[in-house]
Formats: sequence, structure tokens, C-alpha cells
Amino acid sequence: MPLSCMVQILSRLHPMDLSSAGTVCRRWRQCAEYAWLEIHQVQLNISSSRKPIGVEELHSEEFLPFVLRKCPNLHELTLLVKALIF
Repeated sequence: MPLSCMVQILSRLHPMDLSSAGTVCRRWRQCAEYAWLEIHQVQLNISSSRKPIGVEELHSEEFLPFVLRKCPNLHELTLLVKALIF
């Protein structure tokens, strides 16, 4: 599959899934790096818990800065904050 097609597919993934896809192999990592540049709009669900949210070793308070670093062309960010009550 051409690199441009892979980038277009990966750029439609949720940031957590894109982060995981970038760990599959060297080619996917390269495509994921280009895909981060194609992301212009993101919606994130942020939990107030300190449990991991799906990306290895990333917690809610660390994931937002991670996405902001990876998406330099981001124009719109929607945060849905949920407080977990135990």
C-alpha cells in the first residue's frame, strides 16, 4: 500500500489508537508520524482518575500534552471531562 494511503487511513484513527499503531513496525511508525501532522480536529475523553486510559504508561494528565506535541496542525480540540466517583 502506498505511504500516502496509509497516512490517510491512520490520520482517521483516534489519537490513542494512532499512538498504538505507531508501535506495530517501522513503516507504521513512519506513517503514524506523518498522520499526526494531518490531524486538525480531536475530541478527547479525559478521566479524572489516575488509571491508564489505553496508551501504555500514559495517564490522563500526560495524554493531553502528548497529543498537543504530536499534532502541530491541530485547529480544534474538544475535551470531555468525566469525574469518576467511587
